[in-house]
Amino acid sequence: MTSGCPWYLRVRAALVVCAVLALAGCAIASPAPGGAAPDPDDPSLIDPLEPLNRAIFGFNDALDAAILKPAARGYQAAVPVLFRDGIANFFANMADLWTSANQMLQGKPQQGFSDLARFAVNSTLGFGGLVDLASPMGFERHDEDLGQTLGVWGVRSGPYLGLPFFGPSRFRDGPSRQVEIFVDP
Repeated sequence: MTSGCPWYLRVRAALVVCAVLALAGCAIASPAPGGAAPDPDDPSLIDPLEPLNRAIFGFNDALDAAILKPAARGYQAAVPVLFRDGIANFFANMADLWTSANQMLQGKPQQGFSDLARFAVNSTLGFGGLVDLASPMGFERHDEDLGQTLGVWGVRSGPYLGLPFFGPSRFRDGPSRQVEIFVDP
């Protein structure tokens, strides 16, 4: 028997509930001795979200064992290496465009234009990004994301946060991953 709600709305609702619970855990901060607020970047602090993080880790571990590993093995068995490389190159090429934007937002125009050039070369000469021609041409691939950009802008990383489906993160990077879902395939 199914409810009238599609499965993807139930998954979205579960993710929202997890995010709200995670945010609620951060809303309660105990003052450090002497009245000063604790530094959230101090690695010696105990994980304030440990029970939630352990539950999410268990969920992700079970999901990996039951669904993701078998699917990955099936993909490797069914799809030839040449096609897998082309698919990986295509998505890496799309990521170069988002990396370029983050480089620019971080005040790194030289690296930003380099990543933009990678995207242009691979998109045009590399058959829509299926072939990586930019690497042999000397265009280095960088890896920047919105979480790093927020860090450059002064946003603290915050405590460890386990995300359902996505794995380990920091509090600053968790919400930035949600933005990246819409802008980076």
